[in-house]
Amino acid sequence: MPKTESLNEVVINAKEKKKLSAWQIVKKAITLIEDNHPIKPFSYIGYYRDYQFVDEEYVNLNEGIVEVFDQGFRTHKISDPLNNTALYSYKLNPNYIQDTLLSNAVYNTSKQIRAGKMGSSINNELTLLDIHNPIRNFNTGSFSFVYILEKDFVKNHKFYNQGIVFLDDEELYKIQFSSKQNLAGNNYTANGTIYVAKDDFSIHRFNYKLFSNRPRKLVFNINIEYKRQANNKMYLNYITFNNNFFITENDALKIESSFYDKNRGSFIIKFNRAIAKESLEKSNNVKLAFNDKNLSIHRLNLTSPKTVEVKFKNQISDFLNNQNAVDRAFFDLKLKNFEDILGFTMGKSKIEGYQFRELFVQRVFVDRKSPGNLNYLNKGKSLRHAPLNAVDINDYWLNSPLKQIKESKFD
Repeated sequence: MPKTESLNEVVINAKEKKKLSAWQIVKKAITLIEDNHPIKPFSYIGYYRDYQFVDEEYVNLNEGIVEVFDQGFRTHKISDPLNNTALYSYKLNPNYIQDTLLSNAVYNTSKQIRAGKMGSSINNELTLLDIHNPIRNFNTGSFSFVYILEKDFVKNHKFYNQGIVFLDDEELYKIQFSSKQNLAGNNYTANGTIYVAKDDFSIHRFNYKLFSNRPRKLVFNINIEYKRQANNKMYLNYITFNNNFFITENDALKIESSFYDKNRGSFIIKFNRAIAKESLEKSNNVKLAFNDKNLSIHRLNLTSPKTVEVKFKNQISDFLNNQNAVDRAFFDLKLKNFEDILGFTMGKSKIEGYQFRELFVQRVFVDRKSPGNLNYLNKGKSLRHAPLNAVDINDYWLNSPLKQIKESKFD
């Protein structure tokens, strides 16, 4: 039978959970990287591209589809021979400016960044991208001033908790940081943001910028995002890395050779870089004299991207043909308003811009070992010489369009 009973009041007391400081949150997130990321073999397929950004123009856009095979976060990303990458497509996009000399300079030892030489022994831009992932390389090394993430990152930076943000209904700590002044001195400063899950302390996003201060200039900028998969582990979603570079005056626009061609009745000027057609619009952009006698120029022709032909009227050509015009020492050549196709003039001592490498993951295989029937990249050599694998990639996209951006975006 129903009956009413009177119960004494129950009181539950609990101590308020102590809030973690910003640096404690980051420290715990780093400690739990092996718990939150895969330690067994996996792979992902993604869209990769690298390019340069010079004078508001995108140059030498290379793009392709790659599959990255990883043995897990307890292995070394670069030195482990089973951590490989297979190339399924790779090409130079013809819709963007192509500059062979700039490409050759940027992809080898001519390229420099403000913190010194970069990648002089590694010509594989995808490998350089892998090296600059501090989350994947948490126990080895990455870049200044993160160095080895689990050992150096927290002690080298100051952290500020900016509160909670939401990503797909998941609560994340948004924590900003900056490099300690005694570490970077007055020459460099670094800052960034890290997003850490409140529940399990997994790292979802990591952004890092390093600046030189004299003058104020971006040295490099890294953006990384990890995404939770069905097995509750975090896998790479995208990584972008760009650095400032400059090419020394040895690679700037200059004349490689010049001579009089008696058969053509023309003076030939060969440059080290492709010349802009606008440089030839006015014939007085070239001043030429033979034995102190000024030569009247009829027109200028671009006979190849790097070769300019100076044409004379018949009487000038006849005069030169009757002289010892083969000897270059008798000619005095002066140029003005000459530019290469990137807009660099003869007097410019260096070319400066940004080099980008970007990888956007499209599909993750949470339990996949590298098969033995694929050709893999040489981690130290250029992608331009890497073998392609005959694999159907129709389900994957090449995202070529790029937005026009200004350098001030990085300031």
